[in-house]
Amino acid sequence: MNCICLTARIVRDVELKKSKSGTAYAQFQIAFNVFDGGKDAMFINCTAFGTVAEHLGKYGQKGKQLAVQGRITQSKYKDFGGNEIKKVIIVVQNVTFMYQVASSPKEPPLDIDHPITPDEVGLDDANDKDLPF
Repeated sequence: MNCICLTARIVRDVELKKSKSGTAYAQFQIAFNVFDGGKDAMFINCTAFGTVAEHLGKYGQKGKQLAVQGRITQSKYKDFGGNEIKKVIIVVQNVTFMYQVASSPKEPPLDIDHPITPDEVGLDDANDKDLPF
């Protein structure tokens, strides 16, 4: 199983690009603190495609916190000296923005704080005596 989930901050504004075939993609970098007693941070390169990339291009701003879920892959290339360079990348499959995203007047507001009704979680049959508090 190849699955990773990280909460981090965006290092630079995300730039949306299009491939020759027209597929949207975004390459960006995230950073998070390493909790080893020091003040070290880890920087991770990420790539997203399609709708996820479009959302990142629109809302991914430097310093904003997000959670990414995806898979780890490795790219290899040769530098100008002929040395093989290996680079670990997260291919982002899902992203959750950890802040309120403001909507523009042309768009309906994003349903980030959707209230959950008792019917949605099956609490209509709940009895107060069954609750531990």
